[in-house]
Formats: sequence, structure tokens, C-alpha cells
Amino acid sequence: MVLTDPPMRDSSGFDLGINADVVDNGVDSALAITYEVAVDSPESLLEELRGQGVNVTSSEVSEVSIRLASGNMGVQAAVNEEIEISELPMMMYVYMTIIALVILTYRDWRATIACCVPLTLATFMGYWFMEVLEIGLTVATLPVMVLAVGLGVDYAFYIYNRIQFHLSQGDDVTDSFKQTLNETGMAVVFTAVTLAIGVSTWAFSALKFQADMGLLLAFMFMINMVMAVTVLPALAVVLEMIVPRKEPPKAPSGALAH
Repeated sequence: MVLTDPPMRDSSGFDLGINADVVDNGVDSALAITYEVAVDSPESLLEELRGQGVNVTSSEVSEVSIRLASGNMGVQAAVNEEIEISELPMMMYVYMTIIALVILTYRDWRATIACCVPLTLATFMGYWFMEVLEIGLTVATLPVMVLAVGLGVDYAFYIYNRIQFHLSQGDDVTDSFKQTLNETGMAVVFTAVTLAIGVSTWAFSALKFQADMGLLLAFMFMINMVMAVTVLPALAVVLEMIVPRKEPPKAPSGALAH
């Protein structure tokens, strides 16, 4: 609080700190200045006042006591802060696991790029969709994104597995791509559309969270499918053209043969 002579009645002419306002009890008035301690100090603000011709008679600094919230709101705020900190490391762990499994499955760096790049693009588009619908990233919505990543990997495996099979039969990459779409492309599309239609009915729920999750899951099912049948084969073709294989890859065996 800053006391002046004469008492100040209007603070509109002063741009000080975060906010400056006049506190008037009907008898006396004082200038209340809210400031950021990391940027300003009481001394600098008083000097600025005196520099503008204000006669400062006295001043008093009132400390602000910040208390942690309690109850459900406090717990929710703490959880959200932890999610904000842990989200990037968690997604990195998920993608590192996916990359390791792709390498273990196909033993081919081309497969890693072709399967993971479309998945990454779909994830970022999911975050964009959440921003558009104003869906916050909370302890309830984060598992939904992880679920979408897992389904995206399934679509990628369906497509790339058949591309690799046809390449092992001596077909060029373009023919392999065409035959793959004829064999498994429609199955991937049908699976994604079926799942999307099923969860999209949640959008009519009276619960906002359930309605939002229905829209988010439907979007993620569809965008992962689109990435799997367009971007993944395109990357596979480009990589084969830029870095041709010296010999055809081995045909998938075991469970991957189907």
C-alpha cells in the first residue's frame, strides 16, 4: 500500500507492476500495487512513482501467503501437474517399446520408420483434435491416447507384414503395395470403421467425459487407419526406391505368416 499527498483517487494514469488500483474507504485512500517479485521490487516501483511527480509519504509491503489446495480439487490439481510432467517421458517409453518390438519382429530399419512415423503423425493429430474440442489431458484421457497408439501399431503390422511377404516373393515394392491393399487394406478399413461407429455413439451421452472420449476414440481409430493405408505404404515405397534392398527380405514366419 502506498500513501500519497494529496491522497490518490484515480490510478488510471499509472502502469505499474501487474495491476495498480486505488483502495478508498471513504476517508483515506491508498494506491495498491500488485507486482511480480521476479521482475519488480518495491523500491523500483516507488522510484517510478516519484519520477512521475507523485509525493509518496509512506509505503507498506504486504506479503502474500500461498496455500496448497485441499480436498478433491487439490488432489486433482496435483495429479494434473504430475501428468504434465510425466506425459512426454511416458510417451517416449511407449514409442521406445514399439520401436524395439518392430525391430525384434522384422529386424529391418525400414520397417521401423514405415511403422512408427505414421503412428507419430496420428498421435500429434490426436493432440490437435483434443485442442479443438478443448479436451484436457488428465489421468482419465491419457490412457485413451495410449490405447490409440496400440491400435495404430496393429494397423501398421497388418499392412507392412503383407508388403514384406510380397517383397519376399520377388515382387517389386509398387506391386507389393497394390496387392497388400487388395488383401488387407479393406480389412483394416472395415475394422477401423466398425470400431469408430461403435464408440461414436458415446457422443450422444449426457456425460461430457464419455461424449468427448467417444469422439476422440472415433477420430483416433480413423486417423490411424488412414495413416496405415496411405502414409505407411508411401514411406515403404520411398525407402525402397532411395535405398534398394540387395536381396529380397525373408518371408514372415510363424504367427506373422498369416
